[in-house]
Amino acid sequence: MSASDRPIVVAVEDTGHSADAIALADRLAESLGAPLLLVHTHPSEDLLRVLDQGEYEQIVHSTLDSTFFQVQELVAGNREREMRVMPASSPAAGLQEIAERQAARLIVVGPSHRSGPGRVQPGSVGERLLSGAPAPVAIAPRGYADSERRLEQVATAFDGSPESSQALEWAAKIAQNPEARLRVVSVHAPIAFPHVSARGAFAGESVSRALRRELLQQHAAAIAAHGDSADGILRDGDPATVLVDASRDADVLVMGSRGYGPLRAVLLGSVSQAVIRRATCPIVVVPRAAAREHELRSWAAPLDDPLMQEPSELLHAAAA
Repeated sequence: MSASDRPIVVAVEDTGHSADAIALADRLAESLGAPLLLVHTHPSEDLLRVLDQGEYEQIVHSTLDSTFFQVQELVAGNREREMRVMPASSPAAGLQEIAERQAARLIVVGPSHRSGPGRVQPGSVGERLLSGAPAPVAIAPRGYADSERRLEQVATAFDGSPESSQALEWAAKIAQNPEARLRVVSVHAPIAFPHVSARGAFAGESVSRALRRELLQQHAAAIAAHGDSADGILRDGDPATVLVDASRDADVLVMGSRGYGPLRAVLLGSVSQAVIRRATCPIVVVPRAAAREHELRSWAAPLDDPLMQEPSELLHAAAA
């Protein structure tokens, strides 16, 4: 399966409040050249215990109808898209399963119902996805569908680590539009005992200053590697605070996953958790040691996977 065939999986709710996720997925699909796979998961066994078959089908059709109108309004007419409805033990579990089987390039979810205006605040689905998703996870802030939805300023958190280098690669892919700029944001957090001399540093140089000098060199190299379309900022202070501040001027902020756990899974560290809860722009979190294109599993299931029910005729008609 080529990169252009791998879908962006979009979480669709049965309440009709999926506009922010759909709008963000459409913008990212334009940059990445990927089709959209809109997925609504539902606990069918639980529903059928309290509903008869007719009521159950009515709920499913209602979800498809509301999604159809949102897609018509928010997704470019030439964008390849499909809608799937599938049973799952939980929305997060269903999204993770489908993302893995389809070798998804990205999973996109909307904000929590509890989030304030303009805030990215994961709810239960987002939090569970960010505890082991097999693909990068993008979270749209509340009200994103009503914004200008540009992708002209793509920021990425960079500290020289392998995880941040993966995030930088992803940010560069999103910033492929000729009008987009890539901004590399690095933060030096001063360490304790700053006056202790560093082995291998310049004579009399402290550990803290040596680390800052090394970060500055890596920061400059990362910007230079991406040519005139890239710039950067390097600040001293608390990483989460600096990144949240950078999110105010960014159209999307890409971060690496620093939590410990299985490779190719999103696991949040303390900085990324804080940024996600406070940032005002969309956030993309990239898994640790994310697989390169040539390392993708050859057995990734096609979009006609029998695991899933038939796609909505309405959405097929909208894509025509």
